[in-house]
Amino acid sequence: MAEFIINLIADVITDIWTLQCLARWRRKREGPRRTASEQRSN
Repeated sequence: MAEFIINLIADVITDIWTLQCLARWRRKREGPRRTASEQRSN
């Protein structure tokens, strides 16, 4: 049972880490023009 919980937590952490890396990579790829316009709208 403990092993299952550890695996579940590891999967969640990996998913969150992957999503953050993808978001960072996507932002970097779209370039500074997009982020500048987003900051203005906030």
